[in-house]
Amino acid sequence: MQANVRGRDLGGFVAEARRRIEAQVTLPSGYYIRWGGQFENQQRAMSRLAVVAPLSVLIIFALLFTAFGSVRQALLILVNVPFATVGVVGS
Repeated sequence: MQANVRGRDLGGFVAEARRRIEAQVTLPSGYYIRWGGQFENQQRAMSRLAVVAPLSVLIIFALLFTAFGSVRQALLILVNVPFATVGVVGS
């Protein structure tokens, strides 16, 4: 079965659909529901990002520490990067 989701986020739609199905549908033994397609791709990408993003920050921290030789300065730079992006968006 397929469904089109318009005007809603995919994760919210699937969460609501799961709640409604669990509350209203009793599946016979041996049957199951699999959420695939774009939702499956989104979940796979999110789990990959949960590993890659912290790893990237750790590598950047290591490079900063190597360049400056100070944990304090490396952390100071990492903490200020989000504030720099706010300045760019605000102008």
